[in-house]
Amino acid sequence: MGEAKFLSSSGGNQGRGFDDAITLATLASGEAYKVAVIDGVLWIQPRSKEYRAIEFTNACALSALLLKQYLTEL
Repeated sequence: MGEAKFLSSSGGNQGRGFDDAITLATLASGEAYKVAVIDGVLWIQPRSKEYRAIEFTNACALSALLLKQYLTEL
């Protein structure tokens, strides 16, 4: 199960989209693998709130560039 987001800027609706994706990826119910596929500016802004949230979450959050590798390694 996954949530995909492209964040073109920080804050506002972009921040809510990020929160939605991370929330889905951290759900503890069920046995499905939960993944947040997130791309955009947060990967080039290492001091952003979103980037730091990914660093400290237990959720599986990755770029679409790594999705094939992730699925292969399952």
